Amino acid sequence: MAPTGSTPSRVVAIVTGANRGIGFGICHRLLLQLSRSAPSDALPQPAVSPSTASSPFTPCTAFTLILACRSRYRAETARTRLFELLDEDLQKQSAGEEYDGHGHLFRKNLEIDIIILDLASVDSVFRFCDEVQQKYPYVTHAILNAAAGPWNGINWPAAFWKLATDLIYAVTYPDYQKQLVGVRSEDGLGWTWQSNVFGHYLLVKTLADSFSRVPSSSRPARILWQTSISTHHREFNPSDWQLTSSLAPYELSKYHGDLLSYSLANHDQSGVRHITIHPGVVATQIVVLGWFLSLMKLLSFHMARLLGSPNHPIYPLQGGISASHISLVSLDALPPASAPIKYGSRSLGWTGMEAVGTNPIMGWNEERRKHGQELLERCEKLRFDLEEKRRANPPTWVEC
Repeated sequence: MAPTGSTPSRVVAIVTGANRGIGFGICHRLLLQLSRSAPSDALPQPAVSPSTASSPFTPCTAFTLILACRSRYRAETARTRLFELLDEDLQKQSAGEEYDGHGHLFRKNLEIDIIILDLASVDSVFRFCDEVQQKYPYVTHAILNAAAGPWNGINWPAAFWKLATDLIYAVTYPDYQKQLVGVRSEDGLGWTWQSNVFGHYLLVKTLADSFSRVPSSSRPARILWQTSISTHHREFNPSDWQLTSSLAPYELSKYHGDLLSYSLANHDQSGVRHITIHPGVVATQIVVLGWFLSLMKLLSFHMARLLGSPNHPIYPLQGGISASHISLVSLDALPPASAPIKYGSRSLGWTGMEAVGTNPIMGWNEERRKHGQELLERCEKLRFDLEEKRRANPPTWVEC
């Protein structure tokens, strides 16, 4: 995670929504990869890199992983499990003849911390950032993964018809999930938009100093915006910028993430690198289903892969390859930030071989570029107003 020849510094990474699903898979994958002196995810990916030439990887010997979660109990459970999984893997590594001892050095210097974060609360985001700035001299990586949606059912006739007529499309770009319309947060903002878009924007901007203080061996800081392969971009309405009128606020919030991340990548003057990623199609419990429907969903994902879909990693550990790769690979192995693309996790062939590929920002044109810039300006104005309000009424939090 540092250029060759430099002195490795402690890597400090934030992962939001880290206690389950794809967020947990990303954390698990990062630990497995960094416990190796030559992690496979740090190698250039043929479908991504314009060439195989890139700066060599410097092994990570000191890592702080910050689990940013709403529930302390779930976060503590996740932390315990992450240590257990890493220790199990280290036992396997150390039994091999080529083991070089790096894994145990990495484990000795590993810190997994928990800081509570509710992205649907402005106060919680500010409090999270205050704690990060007090505890850590800098932040090298932020993986903005947490997401929420106001689901309230499934349009079963539409679902059955789509699954029967085009299974791969139906389980890659589902548009039959019902969602509540007009849900607002306690801050008066569109709840899904705040949870998935603005909460992360506010976090990134409030921690700007932490990203700017990254040691030279880890520059520039990387901010990874986790969006989705399914974004319902055709329903994008620039006037409904908080998604309070949309019938599909979750998917459109992911499209907002695409546009906002691209705009930041091309207008952020701080030197931070903003990169858009997605996990492919992964079986998580973001939509709560019973055991039978969960099993049917899993089977349909496997069927789509067998029928040739490259977009179904299915499991969180495999879906985390795009986040892991973009976190570890040398930036000179990636296309320029001006390219309107995102990096997605793939599963190739019947064997499910893991890989990373690129997807375009759907519906991209000059008008969309302007819409992304308008969204960035609206987010910045809202952030400025909230900062002014906070300065006028400073918080009086009491630690419990």
